[in-house]
Amino acid sequence: MVSVANLRYSVPTNPVVRWLATQERNLNKELPYPDEAAETPEEYVCRIYLQFLWLPQSIMPLQFLIPALLRVTCTSQPSATTSQESAGHPLHDLLRAILLTSRAASQKYHTRIPDLIAEENEPADSEEEYMWYAYQKDKNAEEERLPEGQVEYEAHERLKAAWLEKYERREVQIQMLLHFLLISLPGDHAAPYTKSAQAAIADSLPLPPSLSPTKSKKRKHKDRGTGRALDPPPQSLEERLESYMDKLAMWQLMHSVDSSLNRGRHMSGSAADKGKGQQTDDRDWMQVFCEDVVEPL
Repeated sequence: MVSVANLRYSVPTNPVVRWLATQERNLNKELPYPDEAAETPEEYVCRIYLQFLWLPQSIMPLQFLIPALLRVTCTSQPSATTSQESAGHPLHDLLRAILLTSRAASQKYHTRIPDLIAEENEPADSEEEYMWYAYQKDKNAEEERLPEGQVEYEAHERLKAAWLEKYERREVQIQMLLHFLLISLPGDHAAPYTKSAQAAIADSLPLPPSLSPTKSKKRKHKDRGTGRALDPPPQSLEERLESYMDKLAMWQLMHSVDSSLNRGRHMSGSAADKGKGQQTDDRDWMQVFCEDVVEPL
């Protein structure tokens, strides 16, 4: 049996002191707040993923993602013929619904979410509710800082591109942590997706026309008996993690090229800070993630 361990400390949901009427009106009710007492382990894992992805880093720091997921435990003891190692950890099954390949994560922020923003439809699920909350909050905050006289459409497109880039980076960091976690847990992690899970992901993440398989392609090997193209073997968790590390390395290279253009100004600013006795953190967000989040694990 799979369950979610209780927290060591808890905050009562029925406070002794009631909120004032003005405070009640200011409470945010845009996000789905499930009843945690009746929440299943599957719903808990999904909620943790969405909150760490879409809520601000200040209240959902990535350092606490793994401890939050490790609250999911198996309360039943393995049988005499089944060892703890072979039984596996329940997170292997629970995390399948939110695991993404590097290409699927890229499509999510370059195709699916831009389409949702352009259509402006009502949220269809919990993730869309979180997405719209994060988008509207960041959009309103950025629009307040825009200088007067700037073209609204161009400013909106620039803000949207920066917002998508920000959350794609967040997604990549979370996916890397999830893959690191599953690799470290006991159980068979050679194939993180079953065939049904792969089909569900393929349906929810349609490929663009340039990436869709076509009959005219001759490179695919076909089964001689059926004439059907053979499905490629599923990637292991290690291979998926390596693809994310390659993406991170590419971003690191692009960042170093961009930062070299402003190196003179940066060095002069650093010299001024040192003269004032101030210490600055020159690490980029990728170095901070690797050194402050991944290495302590």
